[in-house]
Amino acid sequence: KTALVCADTFRAGAFDQLKQNATKARIPFYGSYTESDPLVIAVDGVETFRKDNFELIVVDTSG
Repeated sequence: KTALVCADTFRAGAFDQLKQNATKARIPFYGSYTESDPLVIAVDGVETFRKDNFELIVVDTSG
């Protein structure tokens, strides 16, 4: 199982673009409109998907 985490808080529209593509591909997605710290988002997303036994968790960052 694969999942995506959007930890790109720098690029405008990154969250919406990744969410839209994940939805089209039917891949579970995690991100936050309110959290500004990418590390917090990445850790929360990975922990969330690990609890659900996802094997591959891709974290998208601004780098």
